[in-house]
Amino acid sequence: MTLSPAQASLLGCQCAQSPPPELLTGIRQFNAGEFWECHETLEEIWRREAGPVRELYRGILQVGVGFLHLRRANYRGSVSLLGRGLRRLEPLPAVCQGVDVADLRARTRWCLEKLLELGPERVRDFRPEWVPRVRTVGPAATAE
Repeated sequence: MTLSPAQASLLGCQCAQSPPPELLTGIRQFNAGEFWECHETLEEIWRREAGPVRELYRGILQVGVGFLHLRRANYRGSVSLLGRGLRRLEPLPAVCQGVDVADLRARTRWCLEKLLELGPERVRDFRPEWVPRVRTVGPAATAE
């Protein structure tokens, strides 16, 4: 996703804002492994938001669904959703609404590479402790 200069400027302003309560709830759900619940929570604010920060919500949502597919040993679904989530997170700054996006991108990328290395035959060898947490910084750090 490429942002126009106007979208990039708006994204910078939106990322500097405090996280909405639903985002903090979604992060808690993600970090508890409640990926479906996280999807439901973040889908609500993603659909409501018209600005480019919606990609933060959608990216976390898709990464979470990717890990839900992985938990169910759905290799193709996991690879697809983790990749889509990463593409949503790519244009975002390192920190957005208190979310450490850079850390989530790096850890999700590592998981995707590990999953591709394992392949569909060994998808069950992916260890649950490898699933990243969504980390927060600043006032949003209470979400963890």
